[in-house]
Amino acid sequence: MDVGVTLEGMRAELAKIPLAGYSLEAKRVTKGGLAAQRAIVSVREPQSPRTLADVKAVIAKSSLPSADRERGSAVFKRLAKAEAAVHGETVETVHMHDVGAVDAMVDVMGTIAGLRLLGVEELYCSPLPSGAGWAQGSHGALPPVAPASTSNPVRGNQRGALPSSSSSGCSLRE
Repeated sequence: MDVGVTLEGMRAELAKIPLAGYSLEAKRVTKGGLAAQRAIVSVREPQSPRTLADVKAVIAKSSLPSADRERGSAVFKRLAKAEAAVHGETVETVHMHDVGAVDAMVDVMGTIAGLRLLGVEELYCSPLPSGAGWAQGSHGALPPVAPASTSNPVRGNQRGALPSSSSSGCSLRE
């Protein structure tokens, strides 16, 4: 949020998406000795899992620019392909528990809107870190890099060498 997109500006962009039950706040943090503003998405109630069609319907109903809607749909299609691959389902039937949730939709669509507001035309990401230990998700304890993050639909978008990245970030790269 410190690179030129204001909290109010981001809230205005996200208000164009027909999503309810969340709030967006900003908090000053220091990470590795560097000060930054962190965006925090809080969801007020548990969410039902969504299919790709559900997610794309929400995006299509938004009043974001068509390029943002197209990019958002493409990101979630890549994420659905990754989820389907690890769960042995089809893209049409897989339920995207974590990546279809309101906070994930706010993260992805907010990132896309923010990149547009900043005039960013290309995005690069590094190979995903492998990490250690376990993280809790809707499917229980998983390795810190979720199985969907290691699948080809997501990993195929990696470029360059940056300190770290996420599966959603790699999916933003076409």
